[in-house]
Amino acid sequence: MSVLDIDKVDFVAWAEDSCELVVSDHLTWDNTDDHLECLLAKINSYIQYFVDGQFRREWGGRRCERVALVVVLLNRPPEAMWDAFGQLKAALENFDLAFEVYWTNESLGVKKTMIFPPVQ
Repeated sequence: MSVLDIDKVDFVAWAEDSCELVVSDHLTWDNTDDHLECLLAKINSYIQYFVDGQFRREWGGRRCERVALVVVLLNRPPEAMWDAFGQLKAALENFDLAFEVYWTNESLGVKKTMIFPPVQ
């Protein structure tokens, strides 16, 4: 599954008392507007999955104090995306969802690196 599979959750990852709803994004940033539109559609489906209770129905037996929507990118986004990521983070806080973006590209030797929110 990937960012293109709008109606599917790509991955759910658990760690102790937290959980990550993971979007796997392999697209290039050649057309930033189209890429962002696709990513937003996927994120909106994840919000719906969380808000309508489907997440709790499927995973309710697991302890989960922190839920994060995590985007894992194959291609590093342009810095112009930081504002959009900031707006997404603020919007997701209204649903009690954390938001993180990672970049990983093993073929370029890049291990999973958090790129948003910026590490201070």
